[in-house]
Amino acid sequence: MLADVLLFGSLLLWAVLDRISVKRRGEAPPAAEGKALNDILAIVLGLAVYGIFVMGGHLKLFGVSPFG
Repeated sequence: MLADVLLFGSLLLWAVLDRISVKRRGEAPPAAEGKALNDILAIVLGLAVYGIFVMGGHLKLFGVSPFG
């Protein structure tokens, strides 16, 4: 379908252009050290959003229950 081609084709184009851009920039500087608090926060917030969707958020937003 046209919508599929447009969506995934644009993602492919973006990925190719990003790859070319990375090659032209050369080596990346060393990454900064991450903190464990950020990981914990991401996990907790991710589980909270998942729980909201499971408990009825998906049904309210899209009109269809994710589990039938």
